[in-house]
Amino acid sequence: MYVASPATNGFKLCRTMGSHALSATQQNSLSKRLPTFQQDAPQFITAIPTDPASPWTKDTFIHLFDSLVHEDDVSEPEFRNILLFCGSAEGSIELPKSLEQHIHRLGLQYHVVEVNDDSHRKRDSGDMADVAIPGGAYLWANRRLQPVFRLYEDKQSCLVHYLLRPAGERQHKQLQLTGRNVQSFYAAVPSRIPDLVKSQSSKPFAGKRVLVKDVFDIHGIRTTLCDRAYYDMSSPAPETAPAIQMLIDQGAELVGTTKLSSMISWEEPSECMDYSAPFNPRGDNYQSPAGSSSGSAAAVAAYEWLDYAIGTDSTGSCRRPAMVNGCFAIRISKGKLPSEGMAPCFPLFDTPAVFARDISDLSFFVKHWGLDSLEECRQHPSSIILPLEYIDAIRSRHQRAILDTLVDDLHECTKIDVHRISLQALWDSNPPAEAGGQSLHEFLQDVGPHAFFFDFYHSTDQFRQNYFDKHHASPPVNRMTAYRWDMGSRITAQQRHHAGRRLEIYKTWLLSRLLCGENPIVVLPIMDAEPNYRDDQVCGLPTVQEAWDQLWLSPVLGSPEVTVPIGQIPYMSKKTGAEEVLPVAVSIMGLPGTDCSLVASVETMLRQSGRPLRVASGRQMFVEDWEVV
Repeated sequence: MYVASPATNGFKLCRTMGSHALSATQQNSLSKRLPTFQQDAPQFITAIPTDPASPWTKDTFIHLFDSLVHEDDVSEPEFRNILLFCGSAEGSIELPKSLEQHIHRLGLQYHVVEVNDDSHRKRDSGDMADVAIPGGAYLWANRRLQPVFRLYEDKQSCLVHYLLRPAGERQHKQLQLTGRNVQSFYAAVPSRIPDLVKSQSSKPFAGKRVLVKDVFDIHGIRTTLCDRAYYDMSSPAPETAPAIQMLIDQGAELVGTTKLSSMISWEEPSECMDYSAPFNPRGDNYQSPAGSSSGSAAAVAAYEWLDYAIGTDSTGSCRRPAMVNGCFAIRISKGKLPSEGMAPCFPLFDTPAVFARDISDLSFFVKHWGLDSLEECRQHPSSIILPLEYIDAIRSRHQRAILDTLVDDLHECTKIDVHRISLQALWDSNPPAEAGGQSLHEFLQDVGPHAFFFDFYHSTDQFRQNYFDKHHASPPVNRMTAYRWDMGSRITAQQRHHAGRRLEIYKTWLLSRLLCGENPIVVLPIMDAEPNYRDDQVCGLPTVQEAWDQLWLSPVLGSPEVTVPIGQIPYMSKKTGAEEVLPVAVSIMGLPGTDCSLVASVETMLRQSGRPLRVASGRQMFVEDWEVV
């Protein structure tokens, strides 16, 4: 029925029906309470938490069992031959006769395990454990009950750390199980069925599988930033970053950390010197995944077994990957979530981001990640703003046509006025008093590089010093990081102060002149949709973003920005020799702090205009036989 072999860290590798599973050793007193159980024969079982005050009925059990059969990718037929109804609280459990008869007709065995006073144990925090035996699939072997996790191969090379947290434990453990591909590893995931853990079912993220960009502290795990020198100097995190701990406390299952551009910098795949870039699943599978949150976006676009991935955004770190990997995403308003335990890139702009395949799922996630507040604007969008400089810069006529059609659809279905505005003309007609007659570009000249490079360089002062003290050398880094450090070291504190002051003036002007009105939204292109192969060589000097760049608009304002896949552009792949498609996406920006209402408004507008609310995983975002809503 299974194959088990010893593994490190108390894990065993099993194989059932051709699928791989992982079991984690867990001590318990089950053998003392089940005298009829075949204790010496290894067997798979399913534990079902049962409230003595409200036990399962035949109807509720049928619903649960149907979910196990048709929805749960962890549960296999072998696991369901033996059922354990485990008490979730003290008290006697009496199953209805109709349920017992139904289980008998299915040809299944079942046992009842009641909670005794000594079956609870204290957690580190001092709280009582929720259940004596958490629900889910288990392997019974060597008189121990071992939780079972489903293994999925990370074929797109999106992950850095592969993690799981055995039931009842607070700290994640790290896995290193090689996949069928010699360069890939397995990720281990628990059941998605929240009813299997009744104490968790009231938590919004119960059963949701989440990956986290490897810039966040995870208790007991060393952060890499996808840089070997940084990893060499890092130590196990003493606690999990508060923003991520919020998700875990709400029931989310953290299954790993994701790759990124080295040192949270710009890095194309051909420039990767320490960790190989993730594989973008779209098109021919050989397009750049962009960065820096490349692993998070690529994983969401590639893996149906994954629900969400967390990234970050500074000056495009989530929006560019969301577009080229073809998924929904949101850059969270600056300051809405705690930044402690998140490695800095540009602290003035740094903020968490979320990736998902479904706009409804994204809306749900944002609402329950502590972002919903009474102060948030609840009005529908009052106007749609199109900054002409950014729209007119799109080189592809096909991409421009897709964007124009989106705007026309939104206007037609919502009757919201569309305002096409030139930022330069608006500045010329209504400049801030501090402009002193300068044009927008003159006023912002060098403001972006002076602020960004200075902060990027000095945010790693301690790391560089620690590395030098240990190795008597500078840490090896990629071309872009070295360039940014060199530029940052040349910028004075006075230049940084001057740049910061001008960014504040620009922000105030944008809020008073561009985003005037009750609740305007801004539609923005992200980048040109064009082939960018993994092995394309990067030539010339690194790109320098100026403060007037469209990717700086929401960071300057501290605003939320939702990335929305809206179409696909065909291209002839030089890798496959066949016609493939590239994703096209836009970003929709709202006022600062309106994260929940912005995502909800985007969902409503997509639904009303008959546009797709979700994307598929794999080579194409949209397939012809999908329902639109």
